[in-house]
Amino acid sequence: MNYREFDFICKHCGWQGKGSELSLGEFSEIHCIQDFDCPSCYEHIGYAQAPLIEDIKREERLKYLRENPPPPRVFTKYPRKLKKKMKK
Repeated sequence: MNYREFDFICKHCGWQGKGSELSLGEFSEIHCIQDFDCPSCYEHIGYAQAPLIEDIKREERLKYLRENPPPPRVFTKYPRKLKKKMKK
């Protein structure tokens, strides 16, 4: 479900409607934040932030690791070189 399907009420003028009816306000390119305004009185009602590239890349990496887990590692008490020296 996204903002277009939610019901909104303007605290300033009492307008009621779906998010799809909201007017688009200011947009911050740096932060990818879109403001939404009341279509009746143009007061600010809310905002939404798109996912950042870093967030998308992190989610893709996590999804890949979930689908392709690394093989288990076997840890020994001593490194191999030390084991060989200890046997002598």
